[in-house]
Amino acid sequence: MVETKRQADMEDVSQKPNPTRKVKKRNDKEVDRDRNQIERFFGRLKSCRRIANCSEKKATNFVSFTWLAALVTDII
Repeated sequence: MVETKRQADMEDVSQKPNPTRKVKKRNDKEVDRDRNQIERFFGRLKSCRRIANCSEKKATNFVSFTWLAALVTDII
């Protein structure tokens, strides 16, 4: 059972390009790099417990703490 799951995972990874696809997938490394940087930034923000739990009652407090956490994570 474990072997079949591994084989299924390997098949997903090694897919061949679809020759009948009408619109080709674009492969832009700059866009991917920017997206990765943004995703990592939000991942670091979510490591702050106050942001992840939304424990602030007022929206202004939440936004202010989000800005503060963004500054701290960007500096570190």
